[in-house]
Amino acid sequence: TTLADLRSQHPDAIFKAKENLEKSLANPEGKAMKNQALLDQADFNVWAILYNEGVNMFNGGDDAKALTFFKAADEIYPDHFLTNRMLGSAQLVNQDTAGCVVTLKKCFEIFNKKYVEGQTPETLKLLETDDEYDISKGQLSYLYQQLAVIYEAQGETQQALNTLNEGIEALPEDE
Repeated sequence: TTLADLRSQHPDAIFKAKENLEKSLANPEGKAMKNQALLDQADFNVWAILYNEGVNMFNGGDDAKALTFFKAADEIYPDHFLTNRMLGSAQLVNQDTAGCVVTLKKCFEIFNKKYVEGQTPETLKLLETDDEYDISKGQLSYLYQQLAVIYEAQGETQQALNTLNEGIEALPEDE
């Protein structure tokens, strides 16, 4: 049996795994398990599958299903930048513009909280060698532009311009 066969036979397996993980973590006996380290790692594993499957579905054009996966991944790690970036994109293509705007704004909050606020010049220098920071920062320009396009489409030209100016201030080296 191939992985594709198993996925087609059990399309909701990852959602069942997520539900069981939540039950285990909520149960005092689950917290006291001898293999707590495995349980602690389970949330990452479930998140990674949800996120990666969401990306695959999004790239494959199954936007509605991708949205379901990104929402589930966001429930596990609500402050994960790339999850929210993809959730916002999925919301937009699924015509949830209001949800998309909220999620894109959340991306900026997550990025600033993790990488900007309270950073010293020394720690900022260290961040430049961090792959996750580099990937996240590389998405910021797109997010500012996407949010500005949404505002412009809604007739909020000044808000669109303000958003672009925020992007220019945040990313002065970005062409």
